[in-house]
Amino acid sequence: GKAPRSTAALTYDAVMILAVAASDAGTIEGTGWGRAIREIRDHEGVAGLVSFDGSGDPRRGVALSTIRDGTIVSLRLIQP
Repeated sequence: GKAPRSTAALTYDAVMILAVAASDAGTIEGTGWGRAIREIRDHEGVAGLVSFDGSGDPRRGVALSTIRDGTIVSLRLIQP
């Protein structure tokens, strides 16, 4: 196989969050779906913890990195 793309972890987490919301709401239609997403707190995904605020915006840490001499170097993790 091939190495996963850099977006693979976030994509996987997004699909799992949608699955949790659908299960919690009992539907994928109407306002119950959106409400269930807004109520998700501390979902443990492969890219780290994510929660959602009352507007449905995600709250998650951000990793800052740079490339030095062709190597990715981690700088710091910023938590919300």
